[in-house]
Amino acid sequence: MYKNEMEAIKKAGRFRERNFYDDRLEDLASNDYLGLSTNKKQFKKAVKLVNEYETKTSKASMLVNGYHPIHRIFEKSMAKSNGFEEGLVVGSGFLANMALIESLVRKGDMLFMDEEYHASGVMASGLLGDRVVKFAHNDIDDLREKLSQYPAHRQIIAVEGIYSMGGDLCAKEIFDIAEDTKAILIVDEAHSAGVLGANLLGIFEHYDITINERHIKMGTLGKAYGSYGAYILASTHIVSFLVNRAKPIIYSTAPSVFDTALALVNIKHIAKNIESYRTQIA
Repeated sequence: MYKNEMEAIKKAGRFRERNFYDDRLEDLASNDYLGLSTNKKQFKKAVKLVNEYETKTSKASMLVNGYHPIHRIFEKSMAKSNGFEEGLVVGSGFLANMALIESLVRKGDMLFMDEEYHASGVMASGLLGDRVVKFAHNDIDDLREKLSQYPAHRQIIAVEGIYSMGGDLCAKEIFDIAEDTKAILIVDEAHSAGVLGANLLGIFEHYDITINERHIKMGTLGKAYGSYGAYILASTHIVSFLVNRAKPIIYSTAPSVFDTALALVNIKHIAKNIESYRTQIA
């Protein structure tokens, strides 16, 4: 049915397949930065935590009856450790980006997105029409010029802490520009959380950024944190707005209770063994 399209993909050298690989191989291809995906002790801790509660699974949207005490413990723990007012657990990093961009950019607002932002954000921005402007990758001058060129009720900047394809860090000056212009700043920390900073908390910590009500941090649990799912950290006001307006949060089954528990025990484990992990990364 899609034969011609598949042939074109193959000729372009972009054909993808799912494969199993020998467990004896050294894994240098995944995003399991701290090796937690194979830590059996942490897995058992997560099982024990989930077994403390009668309900073991997410049985509905978080806004119906799928919100579990483990979700709340995780949210509070992440918000506190990262210096944010509030946290929100989400089904995946892809859904987190969709939720943020689809809901926060309202009529009269403008989104300024780095041209190398993750595909999930790019897909979400397709819903915005003429309310999105891309700026040259990590280009301070281009961002400043476009912010001046496109005034709006709210200006929202979207960047990554570490860019997934190039591996380069978001320029520190972008945080300064967001502060100077009072823009909302969305930072995708999927590849920087668990890797950067004195406590491996990511780019905000790496640059010693003082968190304010216009900062939004989102990240995945499926990379350095060795699990699956995602989180959004922001002001109480913004998190409440997302709970009320973000479709991927309202209409999705709540994130897996076990995966959230596994991320929680892994993050606590990293904090207790921070020196060891920092040495291994270095």
